[in-house]
Amino acid sequence: MTAVALAVTDGMLHFELALACEVFGADPAGVAEPWYQLSVCGPESARAGRFRLEPDHGLDHLPMADTVIVPGWADIDQDPPAELI
Repeated sequence: MTAVALAVTDGMLHFELALACEVFGADPAGVAEPWYQLSVCGPESARAGRFRLEPDHGLDHLPMADTVIVPGWADIDQDPPAELI
């Protein structure tokens, strides 16, 4: 099973977050096994638009994944959080 980590922080685009959750977090019927194992990684809570998330793991869990997804930010002039970099 491929481990996928989704890095979440305040200010990310909720569409990109939701898309990654739908593609890698769903358990589609009829698809050859094994599917992906999705972990949401970030601080204790993160805000995406009007949505608040509670990640499964901290950002320190990202290096354990086979694939890391980082959604884009709503404000392109804002730098990513230092702990994510």
